[in-house]
Amino acid sequence: MKETGSAFKKLHCILKPWYVIALILFLWWLAARMKVWNAYLLPAPSKVVTTFFSMLRKGEIAQAVLISLRRVLSGFSISFTLAFLCALVSTYKPGAAEYFRYLGNFFRNVPPIAMISLLILWFGLGETPKLIIIILASFFPMTMNIATGFAQCDSRLLEVGKSLNFSKLRLFFRITLPASRMNILTGIRIGMGYSWRALIGAEMFAAAAGLGYMIVFAQQMSRSDKVIIGILLIGMIGAVTDAALRFLIEWAGGTAQTGQAVQAEIPEADEGQAPASAAAFVSDSDKDFGKGKNQILPGESIAHNAEKHTGQAEYARPGAHKRWIDTTSTTDELHPSEIRLEHVTKEFASDKGELRILDDASISIPTDRITVVLGKSGCGKTTLLRMISGLDQDYTGTICIPDGKRCAVVFQESRLMPWLRVRDNITFGLKKDEIREEKVAALLRLTGLTSFARTKPAQLSGGMRQRTAIARALAVEPDFLLMDEPFAALDYFTRESMQRSLLAIQKKTGCGILFITHSIDEALILADQILIMGNGRIYKRYQLTAGSSSGKAAGRDLSELKEDILMNI
Repeated sequence: MKETGSAFKKLHCILKPWYVIALILFLWWLAARMKVWNAYLLPAPSKVVTTFFSMLRKGEIAQAVLISLRRVLSGFSISFTLAFLCALVSTYKPGAAEYFRYLGNFFRNVPPIAMISLLILWFGLGETPKLIIIILASFFPMTMNIATGFAQCDSRLLEVGKSLNFSKLRLFFRITLPASRMNILTGIRIGMGYSWRALIGAEMFAAAAGLGYMIVFAQQMSRSDKVIIGILLIGMIGAVTDAALRFLIEWAGGTAQTGQAVQAEIPEADEGQAPASAAAFVSDSDKDFGKGKNQILPGESIAHNAEKHTGQAEYARPGAHKRWIDTTSTTDELHPSEIRLEHVTKEFASDKGELRILDDASISIPTDRITVVLGKSGCGKTTLLRMISGLDQDYTGTICIPDGKRCAVVFQESRLMPWLRVRDNITFGLKKDEIREEKVAALLRLTGLTSFARTKPAQLSGGMRQRTAIARALAVEPDFLLMDEPFAALDYFTRESMQRSLLAIQKKTGCGILFITHSIDEALILADQILIMGNGRIYKRYQLTAGSSSGKAAGRDLSELKEDILMNI
């Protein structure tokens, strides 16, 4: 019984739009049968059907439809091209668009059909007036929709492209254009509707063929049945066109798929050598990792530290025993493989004047280990990461990245392209000739996403989306990963899993990591060195080095380290 009821509901939903149509046809037949109106004014449905097939056999309908369709497509193609170009100008060159603001507003408010008489005087009864009418009718709604799509492109997605060193042209074709597809298709749908309406009006005034002319000629010959056929043809063609465009819009919007998010586990890192899958995408420069030193440049950024600690203690993080040393003050020379910030100052304008986020900061960051930056909200941690990545270049001082070292960014949000599947998101930063299937397969295995290569981001759990973002960053074979609180929005269990995953990935690839976090516990789990940031300075550093210790002593020392960080943060 339930299956029968479900089938009836589905059939009812399918037939819903036809109920009103069937009612109108019945009332039409009934009115003609009862002769409510003269047959001259309202012919019976059977008369209209007979006339339709007669015109169809003679080729009158096909000729009229093809002529009108050709005009619509010609005028609409020109209109769309102009609208697309104008939308580009208004988005990327707003100063140039200002010259045409008043002229555009004038023509946008003038009904195109009002210009038909003038156009006939200028261009005669040829095709030109009809094309101009179609262009004027469809140009403005398409331009506004396309320009809105370009302007509303998510700036966070654009930053992903910039972090991957996309050119402006590549940013447009890989991000802005796909992200604007819904607005573009909506503009096309609206513009096509306006094009048909404008054309029929133009054909009624200045044409010797087409659907509009067929209706006017039928009216002059007192053939109301042919008038009705012309109206029905226009409506049906418009409905079919609109349905096709609506399908495209729904298909394009289908990238944001619904459904239950899935979760997948990533294998833990094995002790010993990395598997062959990791070697498939680790760059040659990774072989030189491990030669640098953890340093802080001497300077004002550390000169105000109240005291120097010379003692050291041991603590262990999961899977390894580590020794931590407070090395706030050091005068060792910098290793050339480190990323260096030399006297960097960064200011923001605020209501209270200039806010100095970084004040003459100098620091070195190894490119073969995990460096974690801790600090309170607003202390400049994300700003520091953005400056190193090149996303923020408004600062004074020098940031030196060793030659040949390539950086990649993993943001706090996954920032996946919603219209791409997992595999395509991973290869997003690569050119076509750089994509190798074995490399993609290795990344999918490394991040535990092999079974979800063809899944859209909306169907992934938060942890899986972040794994995809990490795989996207690793795909460009970076020497250094910049990670801005990538696990902050995850629940405790997913966050813990992702921390283990990151340690496994770093071990297998050997790339360095700069990791931003608010969590001291997360820093203790991940870090090889911890930097404390605040008041515009990087004022304390804890270096963690390999050592040995019993679990009991390690636990005690871990608590001591956490307490020391809490006292100094």
